[in-house]
Amino acid sequence: MIYEMVGYGSLISHNSLKETIKDRKFIPVIVNGYKRIFDLSEGRGDVLNLEKDKDSKFNGLMFKVDNEELEKLRKREDDYNFEKVEVYDFRT
Repeated sequence: MIYEMVGYGSLISHNSLKETIKDRKFIPVIVNGYKRIFDLSEGRGDVLNLEKDKDSKFNGLMFKVDNEELEKLRKREDDYNFEKVEVYDFRT
């Protein structure tokens, strides 16, 4: 199965993404209903995160992954929850 992921922090860096899965094409998108925040994470310093906020939106980069790549990203991003969201592709 193929999934579409939205990166908004380190996952939007090609160099960072390549540490976990093969580099790929990014599609710029907007996600409504969330805002970026910095959380303090034990031992990691400030970490970029998202918080639900119906009046906010953020820009990110969407990319496709298969089942194996999704599992690698889940392990890498184990402090984060994965949620389904609707995105706006401002190119189309």
